[in-house]
Amino acid sequence: MQRVIVCRSMTLLVPLWLAFGAAAQGNENRVELTQPDQYAIRSMHVLDKSRNPIPGLIRLDSFDRSTKTFIFQTPAGEAQRIPATDIDTIEFAQDLQKANPVAQMPPSTITVLKEEPRKLQIAADKLRIEAGGLFVDTLDADRPLAGGEQFEVRNISFNPAQESFDVELQRVRYNVEFSGGGGGGLSGMRK
Repeated sequence: MQRVIVCRSMTLLVPLWLAFGAAAQGNENRVELTQPDQYAIRSMHVLDKSRNPIPGLIRLDSFDRSTKTFIFQTPAGEAQRIPATDIDTIEFAQDLQKANPVAQMPPSTITVLKEEPRKLQIAADKLRIEAGGLFVDTLDADRPLAGGEQFEVRNISFNPAQESFDVELQRVRYNVEFSGGGGGGLSGMRK
């Protein structure tokens, strides 16, 4: 099934993709790990077994199930492979985007509402991370994501005794509020 969405503003395009993009993947939700969007700037910190930061990693690209190895990207664009057994935790952070003034647009403020975090246990042979996104089986199937809602990953840690990963997720809703008068109508131009 293909969805065709016509929108008059690029600011509507990203939330619509976030709301409907996962549906195209079947019963999985893609949760972005470090790629920024119009709402948040995302980052990560990788901690070794001694809880010391592993420097020089800017992005988690993928996970190799056969070797239980994470593939990270360095600032130079090189791939660095680190076995899950060498990592205590991968922590993810989200900071709200700052308003970027655009001609003929009113100033905006982004706020976030967070629900209680939840932990999932994902078997090592089922963990799917590709192109910087974590794919998770249907989350809250009885309550689909609404516009501006998405899941954010807080952390991932390997549980060797269970041969699984503990993944902490949080459902969030981003709201963009416009203030001031910056225009009238769809074009934002006053006549």
